[in-house]
Amino acid sequence: MGGFNQKPLFVLIPLGQISIGDICIDNFSLELLPHDASGVQVYSSKKDQYDDLAVKISDNSLIFNDYQSPTTKTLTLKTDNNEQTTLVEKWLFEKAKGGDVSITTQAKFPITGVQLKEIFTKTEQSRCDEVAMLINKYSNKYGIDNAEKMSHFIGQIGAETNLSQLKELTYTAKNIENSRFATTTRKYKGKKVIKYCDLFEGYDAISTDSCPFPYCEPPLYEGTTGLIVKSKYVKNTTLFDYVYACRMGNGTIDSKDGSRFKGRGFIQLTGYNNYKTMLQEKWDKVHGVGNKDFMCRSAECDKNLDMTAEDLDMAMQTALTFWADANANDFAGEVSNDAIKKVTYEINGGYNGLPERKLYTKKAYKTLKK
Repeated sequence: MGGFNQKPLFVLIPLGQISIGDICIDNFSLELLPHDASGVQVYSSKKDQYDDLAVKISDNSLIFNDYQSPTTKTLTLKTDNNEQTTLVEKWLFEKAKGGDVSITTQAKFPITGVQLKEIFTKTEQSRCDEVAMLINKYSNKYGIDNAEKMSHFIGQIGAETNLSQLKELTYTAKNIENSRFATTTRKYKGKKVIKYCDLFEGYDAISTDSCPFPYCEPPLYEGTTGLIVKSKYVKNTTLFDYVYACRMGNGTIDSKDGSRFKGRGFIQLTGYNNYKTMLQEKWDKVHGVGNKDFMCRSAECDKNLDMTAEDLDMAMQTALTFWADANANDFAGEVSNDAIKKVTYEINGGYNGLPERKLYTKKAYKTLKK
């Protein structure tokens, strides 16, 4: 602004997205007042070379006032929130690491956190804002460019996670008692017994280091009452090591594959086989073999697995990788029960949670078409 004698930094740009390092700011705009103040340039300057009183952060904006010119001129840099505004200020004056500013392409069909909050009323607004930002960041790349495709995508990831629960939760004792694990049966000497019998006091698996899945001694017959859940399984991933053992490609109870390959991500995966075919192989197909290893059963691979739940950007990329490999856009040309069923099959490999997928897809479409 007037009085700054450094290299010109900005020219006026339209409302759109910019990125600072890995941070994407969806709605960035510049406004110069008075609007007819032609010829005024914007420059970069070290922070100690201007009067702090002339710069302030307010209402999601970084505001520069030039009091030295005959007519006071104000330049406002508008972002989504004050945290992003602080990031912009830091980049401008402190050369923050990774601070290249680049204008990115606006999403062809952008969505907002407000819209997601309308669809997922129990989800925090801040999470809705984060998810909307990430969808906008990648939607063009994956061809999600209209209300129909966007509604299907939102419906699928929302039914799985409500946008917030990206990692399978541990169970309370009551949850275990009311779960399918407490009622699943199989035959033992011609009688029905509870398969996951080791969950309960007084019943112990005869082995933990071999498959097929072990029986208990004594057998826990179907219909037995007064059962008490063992404390080691309550609110502990030990539950997954037991109930997911010797199936879905997982190893024994002792292998701890159950907790390693528990449910994660916007599109929940469970079990070694599912992670291999629906994550690793699809990821390799889209991003190239060797880009990232999820399956090696090491600390590094376990970290990569956790990223599909803990790193929202990674979680979104993983979900979109599924979407792309399934050619889901080909089935998302309309929002109808038949289309939702087809998309569900391509994404889920079956029809698990179909009622919820129908609910959120239709709710998303109604919201996005307003």
